[in-house]
Amino acid sequence: MYKFTIPLKALSWNSAYKIARNKMILSDNGRKFKEYCSEFLKEQHTEDKLLEKDLKVKIIFQYKENRKKIDVDNGFKLLIDSMKGIIFKDDCQIYDLRGIKEIGMLRDEIQIFIEELK
Repeated sequence: MYKFTIPLKALSWNSAYKIARNKMILSDNGRKFKEYCSEFLKEQHTEDKLLEKDLKVKIIFQYKENRKKIDVDNGFKLLIDSMKGIIFKDDCQIYDLRGIKEIGMLRDEIQIFIEELK
């Protein structure tokens, strides 16, 4: 099992994307978040080889603020895209994806657990 920690607050879908010329594109905040995530993942993933098998992924979104209205699925897309080419080849390898939201934590943080399936 592989474990990664990103010391950032998950970015919501609405903050990560914007519409420009009738197309959905990454916002400046989305681009920065993806870059930061990629850098943290590169630092922690010490293997030279990308994971190639089918994957089980669990992501724990920890929020310092104590708001229950945060959607657990809001942070998946951009975070998973930031792992592509660093941890695994393509997100189509993910067969089991779980998200857990924890509120009222000591800090904003994202924990990622990845397990290769047989």
